[in-house]
Amino acid sequence: MSIDFLFFLTKLCQYDKIYVVNAKIIITEREIEMKKKLIALCILLCTIVLEILPYGVVCNFGNPDGEPFRETYSYFSLTPYGYANIFPLITAVMTCVLLLLLIISIILKKDLSKSAAIIAGTASALSLCPLPLFGADEFTAIGAAISICLIAVTAVASFKGIQNR
Repeated sequence: MSIDFLFFLTKLCQYDKIYVVNAKIIITEREIEMKKKLIALCILLCTIVLEILPYGVVCNFGNPDGEPFRETYSYFSLTPYGYANIFPLITAVMTCVLLLLLIISIILKKDLSKSAAIIAGTASALSLCPLPLFGADEFTAIGAAISICLIAVTAVASFKGIQNR
């Protein structure tokens, strides 16, 4: 390595943590944080699209003939909330709050990954609550996909980055 390159690296190290991978690629901690935020943002946009679809929440209504009516609703619908299934609406609101938090984090270039991980973890736990409370009849594949997406956002927000060895 040349002396100029080493001088450049020492100056860069003063301002930002750097990681050298295979002695060729320099990845700054800011780049890792930005990639984390963009990945989480893409997953959250997919989650919100899934929550808008009218197939996420199931309500079973009684039928005098014996077989209950099965109707599906969006996560943003107030009908399941009125029938005591409060978790989808709270999950949808927390997902929107998480999306706003990530957008603010990208615009202001602040590290809000700890609060994003807490909100995403809480939202993913709430999205799984109808399963033990109401049974598998009240849970759909869209609801499972939303839970998986929120767990993925929690994992991305909790990721610490490459360890400098």
